[in-house]
Order: sequence, then C-alpha cells, then structure tokens
Amino acid sequence: MSEKITFSECELIINQSEIPQINIFENKQSDSYELDGVYYQVDCEIIKNNIFWIYAKYGKPKPYTDEVLNIETQENYKNSRSPNEAELKNQLFCIYIYDKATLYVSDFRKNSFLKDYLKAKYNKEFDIKKYFIDPKEFVDTISSVESIKFTSGDKDLFNGAIFDDIGDVYGLGRPINFTLEAKIQNKLFEREKFINFLNRFKFKKENCEISRVICIGKDDEGFEKIFNLETLMKKIQVNVEKDKNGMYDAEYVKRSLLEQLNV
Repeated sequence: MSEKITFSECELIINQSEIPQINIFENKQSDSYELDGVYYQVDCEIIKNNIFWIYAKYGKPKPYTDEVLNIETQENYKNSRSPNEAELKNQLFCIYIYDKATLYVSDFRKNSFLKDYLKAKYNKEFDIKKYFIDPKEFVDTISSVESIKFTSGDKDLFNGAIFDDIGDVYGLGRPINFTLEAKIQNKLFEREKFINFLNRFKFKKENCEISRVICIGKDDEGFEKIFNLETLMKKIQVNVEKDKNGMYDAEYVKRSLLEQLNV
C-alpha cells in the first residue's frame, strides 16, 4: 500500500548568512553519530555535483525489557537484543539543492540533530530555517476574519499590568505564558493593512517575541481557513511503500523525491 512522506522546504545557511557550497560536503560518506542518547547511522552522497543527499536511521537502546511478546502465540520470550544494542527503526531523509538554495527535510523535528551533525562533520555553524507561506497567500483566500490569538511569554507585548496581578492574587508567581484572543465583531478587513499586520507578527514570531500566532478566517463559501505559523510551511509529498518490516527503501525515496523536484 502506497504511503506519503511529507518534506518541509527549509533554508540551510552557514555562518549566519552564507549559502553552503556543494564542495564543502563529502561524497559517499557513511558514519555513526550520537546525540542525547539517540544513535544514528548516516549516509551522505553528492548527486549531479549540485545536490547533497542525507539519509539517517536512528533509535535508542533504552527503554529495554528482558522479555518480548510473541504476538502470534501470546508467549513471552527472552529478548535477544542486549541493552547495548539499538534498533534503528526510525528514518530521516534530507536533500539540499544548491541551485535553489533549499533544503527538504522529511521530519523538521530532527533539525537539532541535523545542525549538530553537520557542524561536527564539517566544522561550520549550520542553521535551518522553515519557509512559511507568505501572509499574502493566506489573505488572498479569505473574505472575513473571525479571530486572532497570540501567545507570548512577554507581558509587555500586551501593554498591561493585569498579568502581574494574576500571579499576585493566587500567590503563584508570574505566569510563564500569556494568551490573548481577539474575537472580531466586524469581520470585514482592509486587505493591505491585514497583510502588514500578519507580517509584523510573523517577524515577532521569528524573533521569539511571541511563541504562537493563529488567525481564523473564512472564504466566500463560509469555509474556515486557519493561519498558523507553527504549521504553515511549504511542503511537498512523495508516494512510497514500506517493506514487510515497515521500513522505507531509501534509494526509492531518493529517486522519487528527485523526480518530484524535477532535478
């Protein structure tokens, strides 16, 4: 049965602002790496002199149990795996295309590992940034605004001392985060002003002044549209199949992704 792997489109930079040249990477490189108790086997390859492919299998030796359950017989057996062994049953696929200055990652949650590994391997400061859909694209799809919600750890963002009072009344100390939700009564809006508004808060999100921005709007047919800086990333999908053990064929994923990207 065919499944989909979703790749997030990101920006890969070194030394805060430079676009990595392909020649800083190594071709046909395989090695092992450990980060925070997770063990990785990494394979890298340069393709067509302008594409860098990274494939990693990873897992943890613990949690570990002395016995395993046979799901057919419902009997317990001694675990043949030792506590010093890890099943590398998780997979990460990445591809960097120099001509587009773009990195595609199958699981953005592993960006910390990816940055750490690349830094250790190539002795450069790497950073990975998500490409968000532009607020203009969201505004173009809606005809009304229902609500806007912000979450921040900075009380000064909302210009009020009421948040200090909350902690004082209950004797719990200053809250960690504050959430403000604005319900919009007059749901019509001025398009350019609203685009500028979302861009300002996108900037605040990128600079860690706020942790979350969600805007709910509706289109002409009344269908709800949600602008969420946590989820609105540019993404592409490839259709792949897992083998009998539930693993993807890395070579097939690579070929399918290259075909999807037309490179």
